[in-house]
Amino acid sequence: MFRSRLTRLAAMVVALAALAGCGASSLQAPKPQDMEVPTFEVAPRDSGRIDTTSSNVLRGSKTVDGAKGGSLTVGSFRLDIPAGAFSGTATVTMTQHDPTVLLCDIDVSPATANDFAVPATLTTKLPGKHALSDQMMSYDARRSAWQVIASVPDPNRLELRSEVSHVSKHGPRPRAGW
Repeated sequence: MFRSRLTRLAAMVVALAALAGCGASSLQAPKPQDMEVPTFEVAPRDSGRIDTTSSNVLRGSKTVDGAKGGSLTVGSFRLDIPAGAFSGTATVTMTQHDPTVLLCDIDVSPATANDFAVPATLTTKLPGKHALSDQMMSYDARRSAWQVIASVPDPNRLELRSEVSHVSKHGPRPRAGW
């Protein structure tokens, strides 16, 4: 009986020590002060209108001639539409609701111009080298689900590039613990 109590007590001490060690685990989510602050680009004056009514929301629009193509940069994201991507003209609007979160909404109006005949390139400015292994994701509204899309990292420019045949909500795939 004494031995069984001693065994239970030893097991409890080992369990408590294991739990106490979990607080220092590298799998723990980073504290805000431990995270690197991302560096963001500001949309150049020629890339369209920038909505500055809110200090948190970054938004830009640009009318693009599908025969000529064009580019729009807002916050951490740039969309390069090649010549021949669609017929006619369309207004491309990009919104990054929170400059500290790598997530953007892209809208093309009219919607008929959103199926690109030639893929556009979506580039994301990354917060640091640790994010170079991220993959871009796109929200599929028809399935109500996120899907991973092919991405190519550029370690020299700290960017992630993806070819897209249409636009919606995009952002890098989050890492475990974030």
